[in-house]
Amino acid sequence: MPETDNDPSASTASFRAFAQRPDEDVRGRHASSNRTMIMVGAVVCALIVIGVLFAAL
Repeated sequence: MPETDNDPSASTASFRAFAQRPDEDVRGRHASSNRTMIMVGAVVCALIVIGVLFAAL
């Protein structure tokens, strides 16, 4: 199987850039994703409750 990245120094530089990036970028993306998932979950739960109430009538 041929190697696609033959330059070990470029690979090391890429890893160092990844390892040294600030964590604020990652937290910001996860926080907005969590908020979105909570909102979607709340809407789905509300629809289920409304459906159960209409079925009971």
